[in-house]
Amino acid sequence: PTERAVVDEARTVSGLDGVEQVVTSSGYTTCARRRDGSVWCWGRQAGNMLGIGSAGAERCGRPEAFREFCRTRPTRLTGVDEVVWLGVADFAVCAVRRDGSVWCWGSTNMLLPRGGAATPVRAPGLMDVQALWPRRFGWVVRHRDGSYTTVGIIPPAPVIPDGVELASGGSIGHVCYRLPDATMRCLGLNAHGKLGKEL
Repeated sequence: PTERAVVDEARTVSGLDGVEQVVTSSGYTTCARRRDGSVWCWGRQAGNMLGIGSAGAERCGRPEAFREFCRTRPTRLTGVDEVVWLGVADFAVCAVRRDGSVWCWGSTNMLLPRGGAATPVRAPGLMDVQALWPRRFGWVVRHRDGSYTTVGIIPPAPVIPDGVELASGGSIGHVCYRLPDATMRCLGLNAHGKLGKEL
């Protein structure tokens, strides 16, 4: 396929409607969750982040010497459905299903077996999950009861009170959350003053 390195005007992604959530990674992959609970991914096949194995992979990139496996059109993932949340790290994507289980694909992910997974596999030991976010090479997990746990995060792990609203995004160095009184609190790495306080 022919592609431009930079597109200056926003374009509609063909073949997708009813999209409720979109996640992107620095690995050049984009995934979308549709209203029907299906997951669709496209972009670069870095670390198996497309979740499709080698099925239907194309070759993209310029010059020829740097062409890599990719998908230029959204491709529906098999093996995972009824998805209610997507989380993305640099080279891994995780999906939370309606039953509270977590399924991941890609590489360099504390929730995947050594070597990663080319297609969605269930993350062991996680149940009743509502959402999850990448932080400090691991994940912050929010459970259905409003409590938070962490997976694979090197101490000091962030201490997040139950029932607060964690900020979205893929920061690996700090955490921000909103309290019921609408104030914010942040902790973690304060590089460039991103905790909102000069120390």
